[in-house]
Amino acid sequence: MIRFLWHWLTSGAVREAANLGSQASRLLEAERDIMPPEKAAAFQSSISALKLAVGQGADKEALRKLMQEVEVTAAASLSPHTRGAVRENVEMFLATITVIFAVFTFFVQHFAIPTGSMQPTLYGITWQNHTGDARYEIPSAGRRFFERWFYGTSYYHLTAGRDGMLEQVEPRRSVFPGIYKQRFMVGGEWQTLWFAPDELLRHADIEAGRMYKQGEDIIRIKCTAGDHLFVDRFTYNFRPPRRGEIVVFDTTGNTNLTQNTFYIKRLIGLGGDAVRIGDDRHLVINGTRLDASTPRFENLYSFTGPPQPSVYSGHVNERTVRRSGIPMDIKFFPDGNSQFNVAARHFLVMGDNT
Repeated sequence: MIRFLWHWLTSGAVREAANLGSQASRLLEAERDIMPPEKAAAFQSSISALKLAVGQGADKEALRKLMQEVEVTAAASLSPHTRGAVRENVEMFLATITVIFAVFTFFVQHFAIPTGSMQPTLYGITWQNHTGDARYEIPSAGRRFFERWFYGTSYYHLTAGRDGMLEQVEPRRSVFPGIYKQRFMVGGEWQTLWFAPDELLRHADIEAGRMYKQGEDIIRIKCTAGDHLFVDRFTYNFRPPRRGEIVVFDTTGNTNLTQNTFYIKRLIGLGGDAVRIGDDRHLVINGTRLDASTPRFENLYSFTGPPQPSVYSGHVNERTVRRSGIPMDIKFFPDGNSQFNVAARHFLVMGDNT
């Protein structure tokens, strides 16, 4: 074995012969079932002779002669193939796609952050309607393409084709992987918005039954993409999650959440933990107040000023919300003394801006 490795490392002819023997064996196995037995035997014999010479450290001339015999036998035994370059490119493309699917199935998965609940660590998608002080001009097609790919900004614009009432809105539908459309009926006529984003209706302030004039905006909204990240799907097969780690979980079966989607949050409490939200907007876990010096919580306590809606304000309880006048429903933390006990074999997760 050591002798073979030495010859393989020091001789280009040995490496070339070994590679040819491997490729010829693969082609033989691929076509053995459709190859006449006598041709298969002859091809196998030439391959075996070449591999034996490689293993015995034959000289360059002997290897060249045996490689030539393998090539002649292959030409006589294998079926002719046209468009070899096309086949090789297709094989390479399919192999690449297979590797990509395997990586995304077992190791990592791509996610976009949909909301601002993880600020200031991760920033979500923001929506801006064409109203009041937020009015804006829709740029040209070239500028829109540039802004989409370099800034993550997309514009969605749909106008009424005739006078009439908004009578019906269809759900968003996929017409091709990655291409969605959504239809709106105004005055008996269907209007189609292509590349419609998810949750468009929740952000576009569409009013069913409203009257529109021809050319009036039905939808005019600007969307700026949030952070995108790759999530590790591998590590938790070997160890449990740890406090402070950012986790992604499937909501299927949790009837209190939107079904069949994924949430991204920070792991706050483990089974058996006692959790409080202090009036100073800091978490208290098992009697210990968390701050910017707590590992994995370094970015959570950089807020300044009073809590505000849609602005990073740390963690707030009901008393803090009530004092600030923020319209928000708090279920589990009425005040800084209220304690939530995490059940065994459960986790408590929160956004960084909760």
